[in-house]
Amino acid sequence: MKNYIWIVLVVALIVVPASYRVALAEEAKGEVKCTQSMDITDPKFGSTADVGVPVRFSDLGCAFVFRKTACATEQMHFDNSASAKDFYTGEPVKMDGASFVIDEKLATPLGYGLAAFKDKASAERYVSESGRGKIYTYSELNDMKLTRQAQ
Repeated sequence: MKNYIWIVLVVALIVVPASYRVALAEEAKGEVKCTQSMDITDPKFGSTADVGVPVRFSDLGCAFVFRKTACATEQMHFDNSASAKDFYTGEPVKMDGASFVIDEKLATPLGYGLAAFKDKASAERYVSESGRGKIYTYSELNDMKLTRQAQ
């Protein structure tokens, strides 16, 4: 039992400082990292969900990144509770029924260029009016590896 405690202690002493150094390196580069308790700086691009605890994201892209890394139970809770704001009206929409547009020139808080729309017609309107972007469903975005757009 004493050996087990020592092993856990040694591993903790190695892992914690290493992860702290990674966070400091990202901060030094000026990169903002997605977290599950971000302040929503622009509601038009934010998202909230309840995965046993409330989570919120400043950028829709961060919500999808979180979902990909979550366990199956958290993914199920996320799918059932995630909401975003419609790009045009600001009304809450369930993410699993929304349409999304990725527009590399759309400035979003963390640079994913992702906007939510209450329906496909609204997403098509955005693409038509802006002349750019591609429309995706919730399940299509869940299957993609999202990357930050160059802005």
